[in-house]
Amino acid sequence: MIIRNEAYFKQACDYNSVIHPASRQTTMDGYQKLANAVVKQAAIDYFDICAGFDKRHSKESLEDFFHSEWFSILTDMDPEYLIAKIKERADSMVLIYTVAKERGSSRYYVCKVGEKTPLTRTFTTKKKALHKAAEMQDLTYTDYMRIRRRDGVDNADTSTD
Repeated sequence: MIIRNEAYFKQACDYNSVIHPASRQTTMDGYQKLANAVVKQAAIDYFDICAGFDKRHSKESLEDFFHSEWFSILTDMDPEYLIAKIKERADSMVLIYTVAKERGSSRYYVCKVGEKTPLTRTFTTKKKALHKAAEMQDLTYTDYMRIRRRDGVDNADTSTD
């Protein structure tokens, strides 16, 4: 169908005239959610780069995004504050505690990296000990395991003498 009446065409394309007034807020909420998701994903990607979890992408390209006009359209957040907070959190992604296996036993305990002195009770599974180590570092289990993988911590059990 060919639309010959330009005024009718403009009116038909004006979505605001078609959308019920009560649903306009829902539409704007959707746009805001999308904007928030874009900013959130950029922050997650920047954190992964700063923490050493992602070595494929450029830190500079994300910093350019944070200082762009597009970023200022999406949010009123201060880009320098956001970058500083992300770097601060990324700097805390250091492995302090690890787990070791008792010699001659099937039990595990938490100790400081490079030391063998138990800091906790023993655990029946390595996973429980890893959860405790993450908790002691005030990290989620997921972040703790990402640090272990990044640092190449051997998955083989470390036995004590």
